[in-house]
Amino acid sequence: MTSSNPGSQSLNPALRSSFLKAVDESGLTNHSELLLDNARECVHFFYNKPKEELPPGASKVGGEPDLPDSVEWPAGEDEEGRPAGKAEFLAQFNLAEVPDGHGLALPESGHLWVFVRATQMTRTTAAIFYHDAGQRLQPRAKPKSDYVPKYGWRELGTAALTFAPSVALPLSSWAFERLCKKHGLDKGLMKLQQKLTPGMDNYGPRDGIDGQIGGFSFQCEFDLPREYAITELGHPEFVWDDVFVPDEDLEASTDGGLTFLEGPESYRQEMQEHLPGVRWIQENNKRIRAAADALQLLFMFRPNGRIGLEFGDGMYLDFLMHRDALQRLDFSKVYCALPMLL
Repeated sequence: MTSSNPGSQSLNPALRSSFLKAVDESGLTNHSELLLDNARECVHFFYNKPKEELPPGASKVGGEPDLPDSVEWPAGEDEEGRPAGKAEFLAQFNLAEVPDGHGLALPESGHLWVFVRATQMTRTTAAIFYHDAGQRLQPRAKPKSDYVPKYGWRELGTAALTFAPSVALPLSSWAFERLCKKHGLDKGLMKLQQKLTPGMDNYGPRDGIDGQIGGFSFQCEFDLPREYAITELGHPEFVWDDVFVPDEDLEASTDGGLTFLEGPESYRQEMQEHLPGVRWIQENNKRIRAAADALQLLFMFRPNGRIGLEFGDGMYLDFLMHRDALQRLDFSKVYCALPMLL
């Protein structure tokens, strides 16, 4: 069985059963093994209006973080990536409240705090801190700063978080998309996705999920792990050329030529500028694939107007990091991306 997800994992019995039920109800029973092979466990979370003041350290998005004295409020960044002002607090997770099933190397206790350094940018950096459960937590207001960006969200209202285990599929992966088309299940996949994560394709009020821990990105038309892999390998200028490489097995397409250049002369001429990038991607696809597979979705957040978490034309705010760094709880390099749908 072919898989586009080398990091796939076996689902626990309860999730496997519910996943297969959704597969059957979506008319994809004949493809259940392929889908299982590409599925990952995850945990969905939901924004809830607090009915009363939350206890220190409770899982939440927005408001003031409850921090130990040892954590300093991180610096923000301007549009050039230079230190400017203060980062915006996004969320805190009490890991004792997060159910098993996210598939990540996270401790079962302690806290994670998530800050975003430049909310006006679609590609920025995050500041994430972990501390064990032995430290006293106190609410802390955002420090004053003379720098205020013109755009982006800041100083969010508070929403308590609740959680539910679920299953994710790599819907933003181009390799998985080609695999689904090859096996003829790309049309039924949308019905399955709606069963797993209802309301994922709308901006407004919804009954579906508000965020996710672990699993895969939902970004439409963006394969973020491959984008960051190409950038890490030293060629950010080739990121957009990746969309012009159509074959599941890119190495095999090298011998057959660049098939995307077949067609009208005007189209071929227009695509000539992409040739260097496409050729480099074909020659280095094994390295790109390995670098992309080393990255893992840590968190995904949806917008919410009630608390002021507005993303403009973006729908999903993703945080990705290297699996080996997560094993060490080293959050010094976490990617934060909010692609815009145009």
